[in-house]
Amino acid sequence: MLSTGGTAAAVPDPSAKAPPPICRSHIEVRNPHPLGTHEIWPDHPDWMVEFRGPGQGRIAKSVTVSNTVTSSAGVGGDKVSAEVGFDVMWSTTTRTSWTSPEIPPNQRIMLRAGKVVQRTGFEVWRINETVHPTCGTSQREVRLPNGHADQYKHLVYRTDYL
Repeated sequence: MLSTGGTAAAVPDPSAKAPPPICRSHIEVRNPHPLGTHEIWPDHPDWMVEFRGPGQGRIAKSVTVSNTVTSSAGVGGDKVSAEVGFDVMWSTTTRTSWTSPEIPPNQRIMLRAGKVVQRTGFEVWRINETVHPTCGTSQREVRLPNGHADQYKHLVYRTDYL
């Protein structure tokens, strides 16, 4: 018998199963857009003082001010910062001091400090990707609830008459 010396072509085993697909997902932040300037009035003792006239009330405290991010999707601050153009994790402590106008006798007031922020909205997307070893990659984008980031600008004060 004559031998050709070649090797036989590999024949796939019909009983072998294809490897399972690999699924992964990640979050993307898109379409940052301005939402305007907002005043935020924290309801916390560091940000308010009650006073009864006569005289002038004064608020003088150290407060922490910061940029913030709000999103229900758990998107990371680094991704949001890259899209909105400022560090959403920035914070500092500053001293607030303000004296009210003259208060009449027995008039109660609440002196309040607040912060002014520039708000930027953004879209949040979950990208679901499936890698099929035998037929390529498929991708599905799911829009999640929007988020927003606030960039601190300055302190603001008001007098509430009680």
